[in-house]
Amino acid sequence: MKTIKLNEITREELNKITREEWLQLVKESWGNLNYVPRKLRDRELCLEAIKQEYSLAMQDVPRELKDREFCLEAVKLNGLALGDIPFKIRDEEICLEAVKNYSKALRYVPNKAKTKEMCMLAVKDNYLNLCFVPNRLQGPEICKIALDQNAEAINYMTL
Repeated sequence: MKTIKLNEITREELNKITREEWLQLVKESWGNLNYVPRKLRDRELCLEAIKQEYSLAMQDVPRELKDREFCLEAVKLNGLALGDIPFKIRDEEICLEAVKNYSKALRYVPNKAKTKEMCMLAVKDNYLNLCFVPNRLQGPEICKIALDQNAEAINYMTL
C-alpha cells in the first residue's frame, strides 16, 4: 500500500482514497479517522479507531452510528469511550462493561446506573474510584477495600 501523508493532500485527493485504504490508515493511527469523509465512516472503521486505546476517537464517530449495539462494542474495546456515549444509552449493562474494561470509567456512569457490583469492581482496581461512588453505595465493605489499598481513602468516604 502506498504511503499517504494526510496533512499534505487536498480535500479532492482525500475523496479518492478507497475505503480499504482508509481502513489501513485508521489501523495505523486512530487519528486518521478524523480525515475519513463522513459518508465512509462505518462501524468497522470507527471501532478500529476506538480499539487503539484512545477514547477520543468516539468524538469522530457519526451520531447515527452511536446506537446501543455500537456503544456496547465500543466500551468493551475501550472503557473510556463511555464518556462520549449519549446519556440515554448509558444503561447498567453498557456502564458495567465500560468499568470492567477500565475502572476509571466509573466517573462517566450516571448515578442511577451505578450498582454495588460495579462500584466494588472499580474500587478494587483503584481506591481513588471511591470518590465516584454515591453515598447510597458507600457501605463498610467497599470502604474497607479502599482503605486496605491506601489509608488516604478515608478522605473520599462519606460514612
